Amino acid sequence: MLLRMFLHLKTKLNYREIHTTSRRCCGVVSYVYTSRPSHIQSDRDYQSLLRGLTTVKHRGPDGEPSLWQNDERTVGLGHTRLSIIDLSDRGRQPLHSYDRQLHLSMNGELYDHDRIRKQAIEQNEYDFLSESDSEIALYLYRKYGLDFVKYLRGEFAITLYDNERKMFIAARDRFGIKPLYYTYHDNKLLFASEIKSLFEFGVPAIWNEEVIYNTGQLRSLQTIYKNIQQVPPAHLLIATANGTVNVSKYYETSYITREEEKREQRTEKEMIDGVQEQLLTAVRLRMRADVKV
Repeated sequence: MLLRMFLHLKTKLNYREIHTTSRRCCGVVSYVYTSRPSHIQSDRDYQSLLRGLTTVKHRGPDGEPSLWQNDERTVGLGHTRLSIIDLSDRGRQPLHSYDRQLHLSMNGELYDHDRIRKQAIEQNEYDFLSESDSEIALYLYRKYGLDFVKYLRGEFAITLYDNERKMFIAARDRFGIKPLYYTYHDNKLLFASEIKSLFEFGVPAIWNEEVIYNTGQLRSLQTIYKNIQQVPPAHLLIATANGTVNVSKYYETSYITREEEKREQRTEKEMIDGVQEQLLTAVRLRMRADVKV
């Protein structure tokens, strides 16, 4: 049955080879001061951010690493780009809102962005500056606030800064497909797609013997290095100007209960057709690209 469904899916979508989304990746390196020190090390932070991006250049081979710092130099967002959607310079990250109040660096891909973008334009809710799928995260944040992440469909690791609210946000997709590591060092929260970028800020590489002993980071959000951990899947990290840092879960996996199963009225064929429809939709959304898939 599954084989027959797959063959039908392949024929209906009419593509030559199966697309592997795990090969799609960019690089993110970001920092935020958790409290305002007497002296901002702006030049040092800039160089550390640039070196951190260089270490993950292999993740984003399209163009040179790019970065942004706010006027106070208390926040920095960096990005290495793998071009998939909007190959122009307008799609280069970090992305900024039309009023320059929201700033974003993201690794991953957001699905169904064409529909969301069209709806926003038709309702005159947002002025987009690019065709990038990542830009819908700025729109959804502007519309829904911190609940924006509940409306994202895709695989992503996001760092976002709200200049008006002086709030830094890091978010990871529901199943943790895209990595995002963080640590606290030198009065800053540091974030990166790969751990080695954090070392460029002077973070010490000290083995975490307990994690290593307990089969590594496969079973833990801690890593093999002390004081470096992962943003958990389906979680939102919020750092505010007064120094508070909060990590909260935004999504819970739900399963059908025994009682709901007993009340199920669909036939076996209706269930199979429903699975096929959902599978077709999921694959079709993931095939959207401005490069050959």
